[in-house]
This record gives sequence, C-alpha cells and structure tokens, in this order.
Amino acid sequence: MIARRSRGFTLIELLVVIAIIAILAAILFPVFARAREKARQSSCLSNLKQLGTAMLMYIQDYDERFPNAYISAPGLTGPVGNYSGTLFVWDILFPYVKNVQIFMCPSSESTSGYSGNYGVNTNLCPFGTSGNVGKKYSSVQSPAEVFMALDAGPYGVNYGYITAPTGGFWYVPGTARGRDPASLTPYPLTGWYAKDFVSGRHNGGINVCMADGHAKWFSSASLEGHPEWWTP
Repeated sequence: MIARRSRGFTLIELLVVIAIIAILAAILFPVFARAREKARQSSCLSNLKQLGTAMLMYIQDYDERFPNAYISAPGLTGPVGNYSGTLFVWDILFPYVKNVQIFMCPSSESTSGYSGNYGVNTNLCPFGTSGNVGKKYSSVQSPAEVFMALDAGPYGVNYGYITAPTGGFWYVPGTARGRDPASLTPYPLTGWYAKDFVSGRHNGGINVCMADGHAKWFSSASLEGHPEWWTP
C-alpha cells in the first residue's frame, strides 16, 4: 500500500495569506494607535484636573491670588524644574501634589522638567518680572470659560502663542496652520516639538483645565479666534 504524501502550502497560497495578514494589520494598527492615544488623553486629562485642584488650593492659601509662571529664587532649585535660581509654577504647586509625573503629559516625548508638558495662562499667572503678581481669582468673571492650564510647549502660554509663536518651547500644540516649524524665530522647533506643534498632542487637540477646576478636550483648530478664553 502506497502512503499518500501530505500536501503543503503552495507559494501562491502562502502569498495570499501574507497579503491578508498585511491588509488586516494596515486596518487594525491605526485603530490600536488611536485607542492607545485615547487612553493617554484620559491620563493627561486626569493630570490637568489634579493640577487644577492644586492651583485652587494654592489660591486659597495665598490671598486668593494665582501663582506666577515663574519667580526668581536665588539659591533654590525646584523639585520639578530642577533649575537653579528659578522656581517655575510647577515647583510652586509641587507641595500640593507631591508627584513630578503629574506635570508630564503621557503623550509627550519630552521629559524636560524645565518646561514640563503643560503651561499656565499667563494672563492669570504672569511671568515673575518687574514686580508682576498673580491675578486675583475674583477678577475672573467666568471661571468655567477661562483657560487656567493646558497642554503646551512651555510653562506659560497665552493667546499670542497661537497667533504668533516665536519658536523654542513657545507654542500651543496643533496650531501651526501650515507654518514651517523650522522657520520660527528666534529658535526653530525641531524633532518632537515640531510634530507636536503641527499635529496637536491628543487626536488633533489638547486638554485644558479651566479656571473653575474642570478639564476638557479642545480641538486645536477651535483655539484660534477665541481670545476671550484666555482673558479674566
């Protein structure tokens, strides 16, 4: 009795299987990437809610005023910014959260504590120069409609960084509007920062904590044309 030979895959069948796997991968990988980014977006939103709570606790403790975006502090080095002689807003708020990672967006490829991955609205938290002090909370007419902290390049941003970014860290994610990141002055945006500037950090948008402490997602395309969102 003659044993039958087992039939293996032909080359054509093998190529068809490979093609099917490639097609499925092309369909599913973007879905997985969006799902992963959605999870990171939720984690970032949680960070900003905690930062908002910390900010409101600080305001209660310090004469109902917002902190500065940074202050000169000779001889001191902040636990978040790790910058000698200067305390940034995240260093000021650190005692209320006790966790450096809260200041870092999970979708960011930058781990620079100097700027963190979030920025405060400098109309509320001005740079600590020329005797500038934080705004009184009572000056904010509609806290639920005014930006307090958000996904950003630097530690402090305002509406001007949407309409006229100046390079380096100074931008709001997703607001390039066709600009060439390498053309910005005085310092061009490169690497991850340039990508962040063009595409937005979370599915084409950013997370924002409003002045009343609640946080939500905004599309980057919606940010232009709304200076009132930055104005007390």
